[in-house]
Amino acid sequence: MITKSRREWFGAVVYSEHPGMTAFVDHRRADYLDIPRRGNLPEGFFSAPLDVHVSITNRCNLHCPGCYARNDRLPAGDMPVERAKRILDRLAAMDVFTVAFGGGEPLLHPDVFEIARYARDHTVVPNITTNGLCIDGPTAEQCRVFGSIHLSCHHPSELDRLAHAVRFLREANVHPGLNVLVSADTVEHLPEIARWCRRHRVTRALFLKFKVTRNNGCRRASLLSPEQERELLPVIRRAARRNGLMPMLDCSLFPALAMHRPSRRHLALFDVNGCQGANAYAAVTTEGMVKACSFCDSALGGIELLDRDKWIGCREAEAFREFRRQPRCGQCNYLDFCNGGCRLCGSPCDE
Repeated sequence: MITKSRREWFGAVVYSEHPGMTAFVDHRRADYLDIPRRGNLPEGFFSAPLDVHVSITNRCNLHCPGCYARNDRLPAGDMPVERAKRILDRLAAMDVFTVAFGGGEPLLHPDVFEIARYARDHTVVPNITTNGLCIDGPTAEQCRVFGSIHLSCHHPSELDRLAHAVRFLREANVHPGLNVLVSADTVEHLPEIARWCRRHRVTRALFLKFKVTRNNGCRRASLLSPEQERELLPVIRRAARRNGLMPMLDCSLFPALAMHRPSRRHLALFDVNGCQGANAYAAVTTEGMVKACSFCDSALGGIELLDRDKWIGCREAEAFREFRRQPRCGQCNYLDFCNGGCRLCGSPCDE
C-alpha cells in the first residue's frame, strides 16, 4: 500500500510504510499511479529531502566517549514543542516522507510522543533512534507510534542492557533494529554483535562508521584504519549471512563497499549510495538550524529553509552536493553512486 508519493524530475518517489519500501518510478508509471505532475522540479537532485533527522533534545543519560553530538559549549535542553510542530508543518508541506528523531536521547524529551503523533497526523512517518535506557513496559507501548525504532550499540558491553529494551519492545509488538557504531574499538566484535542479534531476534542492523566532528576530535584513535575499512564488507557479509541479519551500511562506508567492485545493477536496484546530504537527507538541530546531515558542523540556515523553493535555490546546499565534482573522483566508475564520499571522513580511495 502506498503511504505517500511525490513527483520528481525523473518521475516520482513512492513510499510505503507497510511493507517498508521507497521506490523510484519513471513518468509513465507515475502517471499510471495518478501522481500529480508539478513544475519547478530541479534536475539531478530531489526537490525536497526524503528523510529529515531532527534532534529534539541535546540532553542524554549516557556519556559515551567520542559522541559526535555532545557539545559542552551549548546548554542542555529540549526543543520546544511549538518549534517541533512548526518544523513538522514545513516538512509536511514539502512532502517529506519520514522524520527521524534523535538527540541527545530523544526519549528524554517530555513530549516526544505528542510530537511523534503530530508528525503522523501531518502525513510524516516518525522514526526514532534511542539508547534504550528509558524503555520499560509503558514506554514500549507508546513506541508503537513510530514507523521504526533502532537501538544504538556503541560497544558489545552494552548488549546486556539493550536486551532488556528489546524484550519490552517485542512484548509491545514493536520490532527494533540495531544501530552499530563501527570503530577501531568495535570492529573485531561485529560477529559477536551479529550473534546477539540472532539470539534476540533482531533482524536488521545499520552499521555506522565512527566519524570525527568538532565535538569529539580527541577520539581520533577510534577511527577505522584504511586496512580495517577495506576488510569490513566481508566481515559484515559473513556475520549477516550466518545470523539471518539484514545489514545496512551508512553512506560514509560506500567507498569501502566500492573497493570490492559490486555490480552497478545491484547498487541501482537496492538504491545503495554514498553521501546524500542536502539531497535525500537533511538534519535540524535542537536550536532549529538546518544542516546537510547530522554530522556536519556548519548549518545551511534556519527553519525558513524548510520550504521547497528556498531549498531548491539554497546555494550552500548546492555547494555541499557539488562536492562530488572534485577532480580525484572524475574517473571512478561508482561516482554517480558514491557522490564523492563522506564530507567528514577520509576514504580508503584516498590511500
